Amino acid sequence: MDDGGQLVYRRRTGRGIWLFLLGPPIAAMAAASEDRNWAGGALASLLSVLLLAATLWIAIGWSGRTRLAEVRLDGDTLVVRRSHILDRGKTWRIPLSETRNWQARLEHYARQSFEAAAFDHRGVTYILPISGAQYADLDQLNAWIEQHAGDGKASSG
Repeated sequence: MDDGGQLVYRRRTGRGIWLFLLGPPIAAMAAASEDRNWAGGALASLLSVLLLAATLWIAIGWSGRTRLAEVRLDGDTLVVRRSHILDRGKTWRIPLSETRNWQARLEHYARQSFEAAAFDHRGVTYILPISGAQYADLDQLNAWIEQHAGDGKASSG
């Protein structure tokens, strides 16, 4: 996405996610070599890759409904793009005046905490995971969070 404007946030889906597809076929072929059943190993490998790819596609797509991959500030409008396994998430524009409840938060997953920023728009909370982001303009995000604390909505500050 390069719709102009000032980059505020970017966290693309890493290419390393595709490495998950290597494990099941390797395991299936290792099992096949024990039994010398190469056709069964090849079929199990293919099915495992297809099943895991579909699972990753659905999981990242599901989380991408509310997790953003990129945010740009274009005047008084946010140009946002959803997360997607192929970095082709939906892009749309949100007037900054329509955002609410900007906040810094900690998300907890499997005994770890991750920093994130979040805002509401039309009843949906959009999340910008700061941990692991390729770029995050923390000054701009913190300004919106602080400004929200005072008047209830953000502006281009």
